[in-house]
Amino acid sequence: MTNLICSACHQRIKGNYIQAVGKNWHPDCFRCAVCGELIQSSGFLVKAGKPYHPECYHQKYTPRCSACGQVISGNYIRAFRKYWHPEHFVCAHCHEPIEGNFFAHQGKPYCERDYRLLFAEKCARCGAVLTGRYMEDLWGNKYCSAHKKEPRCSSCTRFIGSGEAPTGVKYADGRVMCSSCLKTAVNSQPEMNRLVEDIQKVLARYDLHFDKKIKLPISLTGQRELHSSLQKRSRGQNTAGVTQTYIHTLFGVESSREVKLIQVLYGLPYEHMGTVLAHELGHAWLFLNHYPLLPRHIEEGICEWMASLWLETRSSEMAKFRLLMLEKNPSQVYGRGYRAVRKAVQRSSSADVLNYVKRHASLPGK
Repeated sequence: MTNLICSACHQRIKGNYIQAVGKNWHPDCFRCAVCGELIQSSGFLVKAGKPYHPECYHQKYTPRCSACGQVISGNYIRAFRKYWHPEHFVCAHCHEPIEGNFFAHQGKPYCERDYRLLFAEKCARCGAVLTGRYMEDLWGNKYCSAHKKEPRCSSCTRFIGSGEAPTGVKYADGRVMCSSCLKTAVNSQPEMNRLVEDIQKVLARYDLHFDKKIKLPISLTGQRELHSSLQKRSRGQNTAGVTQTYIHTLFGVESSREVKLIQVLYGLPYEHMGTVLAHELGHAWLFLNHYPLLPRHIEEGICEWMASLWLETRSSEMAKFRLLMLEKNPSQVYGRGYRAVRKAVQRSSSADVLNYVKRHASLPGK
């Protein structure tokens, strides 16, 4: 007769025995691994080769509901590393059971409706929850795509009727200016002349001097007149200034250079007007200092960089916005040119970069 050994006491089994879990047991040794009581005919559960009363097994291993603390014997939801009865997994706002997907905020569950109502990003224009595609301006405001065709300020790009731009005025040339930008709009020649003087003082700190004997005729103009002065390839909705130059010759040889006219749009807010004037003064400076014909993105990039020098002396939110517009400009001429020039200046010095450009008609390192 085969000798049987009890899996619990490791003694020889004589007489009746129980065979379970692939092992042999004395009837008195077949006990629950949790409470130590005998396992009767009511059945048992097994884990890691050990027998358990069903109730002891559930107490030890079956998850408990995080809400009511009771053992979960049927379906359950696992979330936040906890277990829940489906009826106890409720929205933290409406307290209704959550069916399907849920959203988390600060360790609490929310149904989709309440999460969007309480926490989802909303359109800065109408307050509707943003879903699908939406627009974002450089101020960080987000808008429903439904507002795409609504009027925006021609300067700050905010929607007319928004909190920052509650009202607007339409200029005679078709531009729309919001009430915020109107507060600092430059509309007179004396105002513009004072601004030009301020810009020239800033540029002089970088040895970008203008000969005081040379007259720079600068005038305020409307969009139609400005566009008529531009070459077709330069015309664009955002064009706000143009510089006209002329080289005088005598017997086919250059005798002198003249900045015939600098035109800028009237009614631009102070920082916008300053940005445009500084840019156009950049064109005049390059011309008067006999720079060669430059690739367009390099010349426009230098002028945008000069505008940034003035903007950096201003601490207003509008100045920060204008600097961000220079940086984020997607244009392959203006944006790419500005970023390339700024990078070159950061690697070297403005004087070295400009001297290199004058000699080679390219940026150093190119």
